[in-house]
Amino acid sequence: MVLKELERIRCAFFWGIQEGEKKIHWVKWNNVLASFAKGGLGIGSLKGFNYSLILKWLWRFNMNQGGIWVKVVKAIHGMHGGLHGESDYKRGIWFNMVKMYLSAQSSGMITKYPIRFNVGNGTKYKWNNGIWMWHWKHISLRGRSESLLYELSQMLESVPLLNQDDKHYWAVCQNGDFSVSETRNSIDNAILPSLHPGTRWNKTLPKKVNIFLWRLAIDRLPTRLNLVSRGVDIGNIGCSICNHGVEDNHHIFFRACWLRKFGEKLVCGQVSISTDSPLG
Repeated sequence: MVLKELERIRCAFFWGIQEGEKKIHWVKWNNVLASFAKGGLGIGSLKGFNYSLILKWLWRFNMNQGGIWVKVVKAIHGMHGGLHGESDYKRGIWFNMVKMYLSAQSSGMITKYPIRFNVGNGTKYKWNNGIWMWHWKHISLRGRSESLLYELSQMLESVPLLNQDDKHYWAVCQNGDFSVSETRNSIDNAILPSLHPGTRWNKTLPKKVNIFLWRLAIDRLPTRLNLVSRGVDIGNIGCSICNHGVEDNHHIFFRACWLRKFGEKLVCGQVSISTDSPLG
């Protein structure tokens, strides 16, 4: 409920709506929040931001094993902090964060098991002269299972070590280090809809111009045809500039009726253009 209310406030600010006013929302808010690649404005959702901040705590839990707070969490929720759903303590802030983490995995918001381990020189795993040391749960195996286990052990023994430390990595981010921004973008890409085509943003233009061109590209400008399609009674959908044809984006901007009207006024002397140089 809190996130919905905050998103409502953001949406009202974006469309310039004062408290108590009613205006047309020309584009669905989730489409506005979506990334440029998905046809939005790349604002990002608060839901994705909230999830990414919570996931950062779970990342810190794995990276700071010697911390006092980590030891407290382990004492309450188990050695893995309940990240595998094994905790018997079903309450508290940490449990709620883990619950959101598991929900994000099951719903596809983030990849399954995003916290992974990258084996380097074996300093944090058990090795014996460069050979993997494994502790199997099922010691007594028979027949085909025993043969497969032997084959697997032989394959793992031939895996070379890298000249780098063993470390955890965050599978959601490209470089393996946790990033709130990248995690938020990944979640938003999973939960927000797509518009076609993708947004072309020109950094040299003012934001208002970019947003205007974006609305033009997806046909969300307040032309007479669009107003009527949204239930606004204006009586006439004809072009107010040239009085010929229906007033829509194509007619106004691509048939250049306003340019012809400007030319007519210029010829008739109704418009004057100054030739004075601003440089004197």
